Amino acid sequence: MSAASDRKVVLVTRKTRLEDLIAKYLTAAQARFYVEHLGADFSDYQREHDVYREQLHRTVQSLERWGRYQIIERSFLPNFIFEKARCTWCAARPHLSDFVGLL
Repeated sequence: MSAASDRKVVLVTRKTRLEDLIAKYLTAAQARFYVEHLGADFSDYQREHDVYREQLHRTVQSLERWGRYQIIERSFLPNFIFEKARCTWCAARPHLSDFVGLL
C-alpha cells in the first residue's frame, strides 16, 4: 500500500446552534418559539445552519475525490483512537469543523 493510500482524513464536525436547540426542544417549531421568545431572530440560526451544511457537503465532496476519510461528531471525539505515530493535525475553517486530522 502506498503512503498516499495509507493516509486517512478525519473530519471532526460539530452541531450547529439550530441542531442543539432542536435536540433540546425536540422540534424546529419549538426551537423557533424559544428563540423568538428571547427576542432573537430565528432566521439567523437557520441561515447559519444552511451555510454550515452546504460547506460540509462541499468538504465531503472534496474528501471523496482525495481518498479515505471519516467524519466524527465532536461529542464522540474523546472515544476516538488516533494512531499517534501517524497523526498530523491541520487547522480547518471554524465554520466547517473544529479540525481535520490526517492519519
